[in-house]
Amino acid sequence: MVELLTSFSKNTGIYSFMNSPWGWPTAESIHFLGLCLLIGCVGVFDLRMLGIGRGISYVKCISFLKGLVFLATSLM
Repeated sequence: MVELLTSFSKNTGIYSFMNSPWGWPTAESIHFLGLCLLIGCVGVFDLRMLGIGRGISYVKCISFLKGLVFLATSLM
């Protein structure tokens, strides 16, 4: 079973990508960027709910952050 999975993974592009010198650092950098965007969006919305930034309505805040959250989760 292990041999089957190993041969399958070697025939895909992800094996070459992850075993290249830049594959793993690139994947980790994109993953970290996605996490930062997601945590930042949640933090901004939480601060808005606590009353910081009262000049911004909830609707504007949500519509702005919705795109960033989608981008962040697609990067993760």
